Amino acid sequence: MQPKKTGLSLKSLSVQFSIIVIGIPTLVLMGFGLYQINSQTIALQANLDKKLNNEAAQLSASLSTALFNFDDETCQVICKAALNKPEIIKITIRDLNEIYQSYAVDDFSAYDPNRESKFVQIPIRFKNEQIGKLEMIATTRLLEKQLGALKKSILWQIIILDLILAFVMSLVLLLRFVRPLKELERGSERIAAGDLDYPIDVSRKDELGALAVNLLTMRDAVREKVTSLESEVARHEKTSVTLKTTKEYLDNILNSMPSMLISLDSDFRITLWNNRAEELTGIPAQDAKGKPLFEVMGELAPLKENIEATIARNEVYFQPRQPRSRDDVVVYEDIAVYPLFSEYVEGAVIRVDDVTEHVKMEQMVVQSEKMMSVGGLAAGMAHEINNPLAGMMQNAQVVLRRINEDMPASVAKAKEAGTTMAAIRTFMEKRGITRQLESIHHAGVRASQIVQNMLSFSRKDYTGKTLHNIAEILDLTLELAKSDYDLKKQYDFKTIEIDKAYEVDLPQVSCEASKIQQVFFNILKNCAEAMQDSDDAREDKGTPRLTLRVFRKGPDVIVEIEDNGPGMDESVRKRVFEPFFTTKPVGKGTGLGLSVSYFIITDNHRGKMNVISAPGKGAKFVIHLPAA
Repeated sequence: MQPKKTGLSLKSLSVQFSIIVIGIPTLVLMGFGLYQINSQTIALQANLDKKLNNEAAQLSASLSTALFNFDDETCQVICKAALNKPEIIKITIRDLNEIYQSYAVDDFSAYDPNRESKFVQIPIRFKNEQIGKLEMIATTRLLEKQLGALKKSILWQIIILDLILAFVMSLVLLLRFVRPLKELERGSERIAAGDLDYPIDVSRKDELGALAVNLLTMRDAVREKVTSLESEVARHEKTSVTLKTTKEYLDNILNSMPSMLISLDSDFRITLWNNRAEELTGIPAQDAKGKPLFEVMGELAPLKENIEATIARNEVYFQPRQPRSRDDVVVYEDIAVYPLFSEYVEGAVIRVDDVTEHVKMEQMVVQSEKMMSVGGLAAGMAHEINNPLAGMMQNAQVVLRRINEDMPASVAKAKEAGTTMAAIRTFMEKRGITRQLESIHHAGVRASQIVQNMLSFSRKDYTGKTLHNIAEILDLTLELAKSDYDLKKQYDFKTIEIDKAYEVDLPQVSCEASKIQQVFFNILKNCAEAMQDSDDAREDKGTPRLTLRVFRKGPDVIVEIEDNGPGMDESVRKRVFEPFFTTKPVGKGTGLGLSVSYFIITDNHRGKMNVISAPGKGAKFVIHLPAA
């Protein structure tokens, strides 16, 4: 058994002494500081109240004669002079019940009357007869600044005193107690490790000296025990051969298991570490056995309480689908803890099964269902948009016909209005109304085309594969990308330069148009986002550019979509079609777009799909589809 070493924890005596040495003076000084702050606060507030009452009394006496004589000018001079004092912000003179005069500082509205003001009211007397009231409002901002400065001063005094006391007491503690205790601890560790000749200092005459003598006595007793145990070892050697054979047989069984198996003793030290555990963690069994579990696999530390409960209650604990990072990849594992109970053994066995592929398949199904729901919603919205759009286009066309053609009804109404259709047309053309109506009609036609593209993209294809011109599908997808809201708000697709190189007389391809359109859309969207997010990483600093090529090569129709974005390194390029792999920030991408596209091309259409890229050189996606 390895000697137990004490670390810096709350159970350590040195830590506990340090807490006491630092904590008690700190608490005392903090209490004294709070008392000082409270008493000084009360004193400052009392001084302010006294000062304000004196100011009010003096001001009342100064105003009495002027108020009695209704001398407004004198009252104004006295009040404005008083307002020059920093704490006074408003003065009101009342003639018994009514306001006679009121003066305030310019920024009076900036003061909060409930939080940072004090109100003083005092009668104005002339020859012992009350002739009015003086109301004075003073700010407490100066008081608050004084209190803030006071608190900072006391806080710094506490900190300096606390540091001095802590340093002195810690030094005494170190020299008188901690260092001798550490020496005894070191001696006990060496003895526990088998060094029975390690010298022990027994010169002290206090309790620590007595402890050293006891440790020395224990060392001698251990030496005697070691000698007697050596004779027992020989007797057990024969038994160990049989045990070794049995252990090797059990190890072969456990090492052939596809699950990670880890057994622990009651102190959470590892006693079994099978081959699967070595493969998944990269830690050899000889480096793991005998060590605390959470030192070898820190990611299992949250299970400590569950393992303790499993051993204490003799109950199985199961935690499914726990995420864990392995080689910068998130994997999912089922973790089960089984109790071990026998006459001589107490502990637990941990079994870890990798269920990443199963979880990813379930997530892909859920994501697919979400995409189907979004597609249905988009189709519904497109149908709803079509109705008012058709009305807008029809009405614009009717207005144009009524203006541009000499219909009998239009001519008659123009005549009733005292004009002619020619004059109306001239007015419409000069004011640009005809052109605006034509623009409305053209915009409606374009919007209708966008809606038709949305319907085509979101509609589930129940007809199976039919013959299509791939270049036409690519053009339709490009128009859809230009009108995609998420792309437009992040990166206006219209600002991307599009270069097309389509071979003429291309053969048609047997495919599901909606799925091929989904593939093209995912690639175009990834290219646009890559060019947006990393403009500085491109060697070509000019306008973002997409190059679209469609041509025939042998029995296949080839589609190439190339951008001049930042490109990708080899490690990213190799994994770009993996499910859930993404280089985008959390919440911006699912990592499913290109993997689904790869599945559609290779599995659904028996084609090929790859990407050619290098850092700073852009990316080129190449799709091979069998020609019909």
